[in-house]
Amino acid sequence: MEEQNEKSVTFKSVRWNRRVLNGFWSLVVLFGILEGFNSLVIRHGQSLTIKHSVVLSVGIQVLIVALSEVLIRSLPSNAENVLIVVMTFLVMVLIVTVSNLQFLSSFVLLPLIVSMFSFNTKKVIFTVFLNILGYSLLFWFVPKMHPKYVEFVSIDMVLVVGGYIALGILSRGVEIEKSLSDLSHENQDLRIQKTVAERTAKVDGLTQIYNQSAFHQFLSSILEYASRNMNVYLLIADIDDFKHTNDQFGHQAGDEVLKMVASCIQTEVRSQDFVARYGGEEFAIVLTEITAEEAEKVAERIRNRIATTFIQEINGYVTVSIGMEEFRPEYSKEEFFQRADALLYQAKGNGKNQVVTSKNRC
Repeated sequence: MEEQNEKSVTFKSVRWNRRVLNGFWSLVVLFGILEGFNSLVIRHGQSLTIKHSVVLSVGIQVLIVALSEVLIRSLPSNAENVLIVVMTFLVMVLIVTVSNLQFLSSFVLLPLIVSMFSFNTKKVIFTVFLNILGYSLLFWFVPKMHPKYVEFVSIDMVLVVGGYIALGILSRGVEIEKSLSDLSHENQDLRIQKTVAERTAKVDGLTQIYNQSAFHQFLSSILEYASRNMNVYLLIADIDDFKHTNDQFGHQAGDEVLKMVASCIQTEVRSQDFVARYGGEEFAIVLTEITAEEAEKVAERIRNRIATTFIQEINGYVTVSIGMEEFRPEYSKEEFFQRADALLYQAKGNGKNQVVTSKNRC
């Protein structure tokens, strides 16, 4: 599960990085078109030097973004840092090469926005300082920036304030994420508690098979399908002389006998069959989609396995009597159970440790 989560996070990071890179390419194309239009139309007739500078500017931008593509593929673990640095360089190149600096002032926050995709406060702070450093170097070493002292100061102030706001947004995002995570864990705990409660309500605590309540729910449900030509057989099994076993060896030994009988029954039935402890030493088994002969063979296997399983706690064996009834459409659920129960008592009266089916009914 953890490996799947890591793969999912990696996939999402790669997808977001791809979107940011697509944004870089869009930015380069946009400024290339605007500067080309400005050079050919607005400044038509001016020297070729300006046109060459436009080509050079776009070429540098393309080279920077292409280099970022290579670096991200080569250094996937540092992809976010690469994107931050590349965005910073792009904006710097645009400031140096594009004619209208006022037009560019609205883009100074782009590197900061890119850094926020990492949801990492250190990277936001790194971006702010990197951009302030970059603008400082431009101011001191690029001649056309010298008269732009006020704009330089305002850009730095915007970066500092923007960084502070970005950190606030990230902090709030972390709080929201933590709240959602806590809520998710609470919901998970509630689902677990609900599952445990549902299981506790339906499962016998001693034998870990279904209890009487679950049996009645299942029987009601399965009998709806039985009216559609599906065979259903009900086996009622009762441990012979269980009271004597309890009196002689104690209730703890009796509990071990009950667990052994439940285990033997589960061993002899299929996964789609239903086994429940009906109460005391009595068990109910529902078999479906088999013939009467096959159902009787299952009952005999259950009886034989129990009779031949040594129980250390009583230093001996126990037996069970089983009554087996086949459902008919005219039976109600109550009548179906009563008929199987009557066959059980017939097995008891015939000497115990035997299976009595509806075909043997007296």
